[in-house]
Amino acid sequence: MVVWGDRFHFGRLLIVPVGLWVLIHLLETYLIGVVEDTWVQIGLSFIAIIPASIIFTIFAIPCHRSILIGKHVVPQFGFGGWAMRETQFLLRFTGIYIIGLLMMFSPILVLAMGGSAFVPPQISGPFFGSWLLLMVIAFFPIVGRLSLILPSIALNLDQDFSSVWALSIGNGWRLGILVAGIPVAFLFLPTIIGDLSMEKFGFGATIIYEIAHCFLILIEVAILSISYQKLVKWKVGAAS
Repeated sequence: MVVWGDRFHFGRLLIVPVGLWVLIHLLETYLIGVVEDTWVQIGLSFIAIIPASIIFTIFAIPCHRSILIGKHVVPQFGFGGWAMRETQFLLRFTGIYIIGLLMMFSPILVLAMGGSAFVPPQISGPFFGSWLLLMVIAFFPIVGRLSLILPSIALNLDQDFSSVWALSIGNGWRLGILVAGIPVAFLFLPTIIGDLSMEKFGFGATIIYEIAHCFLILIEVAILSISYQKLVKWKVGAAS
């Protein structure tokens, strides 16, 4: 795999983002733990998206450029400054991320806001989990296809959502599973083992989980770069 072949290069790119990522999520975990109000906890989770998206931006752009152009165009530790490219990448990534979250958790938001009065009782009861699962599955191909705009921005190419959507016709589910499905499965992992781990190991479990999360993000960025390369028939090293 391309990442493993250049593991020392990508390891250097990970050093600063991983440290910042872990600090942000440790702070988020602590604040959510001391706050009892559910809406405040949800608000904190959404606020944490902002610094997390910035960290992702300063990491993902060098990774995309390393894979699609060559590591010679990337500073040794990745981040070479903030320009319009980084701003565009950040805004579009945050928009895609929020779309995905709203789609995934719209059933919860509807019921939490008192919308259960307008929802058939069987949905807010035994079939609520099925409804949530349906929304999660529906969001896979949408987010996967929209995410193709990210490597194009990293390459300084002038593409919009409509062009990358057309580019990915016939590949929605494949992109969805690779780009969105695996991270979502990882996202729900703490629901299964996270509480037990936190009780036993405290913040140590959060640190291990977030470091593993960062390595998964690296793999997802590589998958997205390679998918983009195949779909547009991009030649490595074609831009700078």
